[in-house]
Amino acid sequence: MRRKYEITNKSIGSVKDAAELMGISTRHVNNLCKDGTLKAARFGRVWRVNLDEIRKQLGIQGGY
Repeated sequence: MRRKYEITNKSIGSVKDAAELMGISTRHVNNLCKDGTLKAARFGRVWRVNLDEIRKQLGIQGGY
């Protein structure tokens, strides 16, 4: 049985999305996720990053 998770009002993206948003490499984003600097969750081998938090830290309005 698969579980369903509901995420509301949050923009969740991949490491690649976060790297493009911040202008850094995907390897650097992975390292930031691993050491806890970046708010992220790991699902198997894949990191999911809260893009809204990144936008907030960078002072970027809106998004998508």
